[in-house]
Amino acid sequence: MKQLVYLTILSFLNFNAIAQYFEGRILYKNSFFLPNGQDITASAAKMMGTEQDYYINAKHYKSLMNGQMITMQLYRSDENKYYSVDGNNTAQSFDGSTESGKITKVETLEGTFDVLGRKCKGVVLTGNSSKTTYYYDESMKVNIETFSKHKFGNWIDYLQASNGALPLAFIIENPQYTWKSEAVKVEPKKLDDSEFTLPKGVKMKM
Repeated sequence: MKQLVYLTILSFLNFNAIAQYFEGRILYKNSFFLPNGQDITASAAKMMGTEQDYYINAKHYKSLMNGQMITMQLYRSDENKYYSVDGNNTAQSFDGSTESGKITKVETLEGTFDVLGRKCKGVVLTGNSSKTTYYYDESMKVNIETFSKHKFGNWIDYLQASNGALPLAFIIENPQYTWKSEAVKVEPKKLDDSEFTLPKGVKMKM
């Protein structure tokens, strides 16, 4: 009897450990500014897109954008490859273990920040040529181990800094422009691995 109770408790704890990871959709809205503060969203969004539709499950993620420069970003952890699809329906693949640049400073922000009515924490990652500020809800986590090889775009650097929490908003600052992106909708739901593939008709860039 004691063994049965122990196994029941253990199963419950294991279920909670699995259930704590976020799976679903996050819809972001984009805005763009020059270093002097001038809003250039109307012109920049044509290339970069006004929104980013982000989907993630336990293994993979993808982003769908409505700009002309990039229409889709896809990462598959089983391959450790990152794919970028442009407006001409041409895809390019990148080794996920390739670093995009060294992070030279990680700074945790004090206080909490409101995004979609959620109390978020903030962290700033500074590199040689840019600075990115992330705001995240600690309850929306992914398994860091699954993405441990994802160095491209400094993704694993961010996940380690946020303890695995996904960003609900981010601000990228570089000498050319500032890109602000903020979640306007969060939709938890199960997503099958089959949804994380390149669209039919996409040509791979050689």
